[in-house]
Parts: sequence; structure tokens; C-alpha cells
Amino acid sequence: MKRLAWLACLVVVPTAVYGDVVELKSGQRVEGVLKAASPAKISVEIGAQTVVFETVKVRAIYFGADPQTQTPSSSHDEALRAIKSLQSIVNTGTTFRDYAPRVGEAAAASDRYLSTATPAEQPAASTLHEAAMLHTVAMRAWSERLANGRLDFRSEPVIVP
Repeated sequence: MKRLAWLACLVVVPTAVYGDVVELKSGQRVEGVLKAASPAKISVEIGAQTVVFETVKVRAIYFGADPQTQTPSSSHDEALRAIKSLQSIVNTGTTFRDYAPRVGEAAAASDRYLSTATPAEQPAASTLHEAAMLHTVAMRAWSERLANGRLDFRSEPVIVP
């Protein structure tokens, strides 16, 4: 009966509302456009990619904005912008001279976000911080290669043997 009521709600509410949120039983929240729902699977479009979840793993679906979602802090926006900027220049090609300062900016922004993140923001802050640290490792390797003509990752604490 519970499953039938849940499915009826999906039929009544339009599925092409922007900003739908699928909350998984694990606590993870995925925001996108709900594309399809059946008793077995939920399909959500995130960017240009469709992600499918088994219905048994879904706790709730919020149509429109999730009432529990808080607006991210400005330090979140700054850190995300810095990481996306790094990704953009790496994907299009860059020089060490342009890359190194941006890595420093991204590391500083992710440190600020990590230190001010609310408990709900901690997973995102940790992920952005890890991305910045991996770029730092890449920058150090590039610097080592330019200076000595070789790469040596043995001294990097981020690299696990």
C-alpha cells in the first residue's frame, strides 16, 4: 500500500521540474531533473548525464528545492570556483607559470571552506579540499620535473604506496 501511494505521488507531480532532489537512504542527496520513476528505478538527469537509482535505495524525492538544503556559504562558492577554474585550464592546456598560482588560490580557498564549513557541508568541503591537494601534488611534481628533469612522489603525503 505504501509503495502504491508513493507511485501515485510520482504520477501526479510533473517530472520535469528543475531542482528536484533525490535523497538516498545513505543520506546522500542528488540534485537534478527527475526524468522517470517506476516501482524499480528512479532516473535523474544531472547535467548531461542520466543517473539511475534503485527505488529501494531512495528515502525521498523533493520536487523543486529541498526544504532541508541550506544555501552554501560564500567560502563554498569561492572554493568551488577555484577548483573549476583549475579544471578548466587543465582541460584546455596551460603552462606551469599559469597553473601554479591558481593551485595556490584553490588550496587557500579550500582551506577556508574546510575551516568554516557547517557539519552538513563537511563532505563537500573535504572533497574540494582533497581536489585542491591533488592539484598541489601535481604542481609539485611538475615543478620537480622542470627543476631536476625527474618526478619523485615518494615525499608526498597524499600519495599512498
